[in-house]
Amino acid sequence: MKKILKYILPLILIFISVELYAEGNSVVTLQGKVLYDTVLTPVSSGYVKAVKINPVTFAMIKIDSANVAGDGSYVLANVPSNDTVYLIAYPLTSLDYVPVYYPGTTNWLIGSSTIITTSSQSNLDIKVRKLYNSTFIGTVSGSVVYSNQGLPLQGTTVYLKTPFGVLISFGVTNADGTYIIPNVGPGDYSLTANRIGFNNNNVFGLIMDYNFGTNLPNQNFNLQQTVSISQISSSIPAKYNLFQNYPNPFNPTTKIKFDIQKSGFAKLNVYNIQGKLVKELVNEVVPAGSFEVSFDGKELSSGIYYYKMEIEGVIITKKMMLVK
Repeated sequence: MKKILKYILPLILIFISVELYAEGNSVVTLQGKVLYDTVLTPVSSGYVKAVKINPVTFAMIKIDSANVAGDGSYVLANVPSNDTVYLIAYPLTSLDYVPVYYPGTTNWLIGSSTIITTSSQSNLDIKVRKLYNSTFIGTVSGSVVYSNQGLPLQGTTVYLKTPFGVLISFGVTNADGTYIIPNVGPGDYSLTANRIGFNNNNVFGLIMDYNFGTNLPNQNFNLQQTVSISQISSSIPAKYNLFQNYPNPFNPTTKIKFDIQKSGFAKLNVYNIQGKLVKELVNEVVPAGSFEVSFDGKELSSGIYYYKMEIEGVIITKKMMLVK
């Protein structure tokens, strides 16, 4: 019992250690059920959290959270309106199911996992993968950091899989970036680290052999941010503005500066000359201030591209040129 509690407690601490986010008085309700994906029967315990990513610090902010009821239902009743959030279902123990993003993925970059809270929404069902493991004594441990300084990255889920992609267990990083995956039996495995705002990273070829010990330590990750937004100034600009990228022409990276007069839901996207979206740089609530974002066009061909900012009814478009 003590061994099981050892792995339940870190999960509980994750739910209570993040400060509640609130912006304004207008809120909406998000609700649905958490279901096992293969049989669609309801989950009887766990938590659902609405979270967002701070575009500057990349901290994961808890917007709201709710218990999963015995019939699998959850109700998030205090979600700020006109925002962008992710829904994550967490189990109470590592023996039940693995954490997943709405509507049922372990990869936040795949599928329509974002919810735009323009109004209250129901039937937001989250499908989780049930685990059928026995209690093994093996563990896998390590740390997750980001940036060249090796800063610890809290809230990263590290999934343990078989070589065939079958989910076996998981761990979630604490404030110091460390994690422990319990219930690991003998066998061959891989690891995938997943965190909102960052690209996934993998470790392959793990072998748990109890003849050489029951812990595989030092399974470490350094995650890279998907898009890095830097706040240049917190002074409130006189107006919304989108500046010419620099350098221009560029190859393959350039920087785009923009001013936000009032905190609000902002979009900053890059389009090709046919008007097709090629990169989403910003799609969330951004505080007032001056910001800079990097755009990498290494996967694109030479030519003219447009970048457009939309916020509070203001639309500004600029042209840039990629020359390889």
